Amino acid sequence: MNAKRIVVAAALAAGALFAEGLTLVAAREKIVESISSPAVMTATVSQLSADDQRQFLADVNAAIGNMPGSQEELAASYLNVCRAALKGAQKGNLATMIAEVFATVPVEYLPVISESLGSDMLNRAANPSTTYTDDEFLDIATNVMSKVNSRVEAEDNAGVRSGFAALAFIRGSNGGSEAIVSAMTAALPASVQDVAAKEWFPAALAQGEAKSYDPMLVAASAETLPDLDHILVSVDGAQNQYALLADLGGGNTDPGASAQERNPIVDALFNPLNESLPNLGTGSAFDTFVVPRGTGRRPVQVPPKQQEPMRGYKWQTIH
Repeated sequence: MNAKRIVVAAALAAGALFAEGLTLVAAREKIVESISSPAVMTATVSQLSADDQRQFLADVNAAIGNMPGSQEELAASYLNVCRAALKGAQKGNLATMIAEVFATVPVEYLPVISESLGSDMLNRAANPSTTYTDDEFLDIATNVMSKVNSRVEAEDNAGVRSGFAALAFIRGSNGGSEAIVSAMTAALPASVQDVAAKEWFPAALAQGEAKSYDPMLVAASAETLPDLDHILVSVDGAQNQYALLADLGGGNTDPGASAQERNPIVDALFNPLNESLPNLGTGSAFDTFVVPRGTGRRPVQVPPKQQEPMRGYKWQTIH
């Protein structure tokens, strides 16, 4: 059997498993693989039910919070995992998944998440075949913000979390016009609208070196990440644009196959040499359990190897 037939045969086998779906219990066995490989994260999420997609993303983000490593390494992990999860989300579940991102990533890493999503996935120019008016864009953004506000309400620093989500849409509007900034400010919880308008957004949207998230991070008693721009360029700069707005608005994000329509067969045929055939097995054995700090969630399984600093994937990006 030649190499091409092997690829197709493997893809067909993977596709059969893909069609059967995946339980949350089985998905949790893939947490470590999902952190180290965005392709595995996307494939795993895409096989879960809508509610399990949300829970699995929360579980993976909780596991990252218990990993050793530098702030840059953790920022890379959160960013890659969240982007990969959104790529695998079911149609109709994207707003819920975006809300889960801003609810479960620690506040100090939300500047990285917010800037990345605003420059790509939530950017109204990400899909060159689709043009959004301000009204159309704001309709999508305010609907998502409603989901975000409801989801983060019970989390720590809920107003700041909503603020970072709103900033993603302001950046995604490409220009941050006064009308859009005002609309996104109004989409925030009433308790933070005034401080967002007067302090948070002016500082975050300033140009060049003057840009600062300190007012938001100080309000949340969170650290400021060093070299934010370097993290964004190193982790996210090489990634191709991937549009989500059309799916959030009920359309199709991709003139070809969207993330929700893809499966391992399609990926293998179009990308036979990259990580297009994720491991769909049962994963590795675990023997250590940790409880995510301050979350009140169930213990997360962590393998022995994760107790060591995870090197070699610091700047891994999504294919």
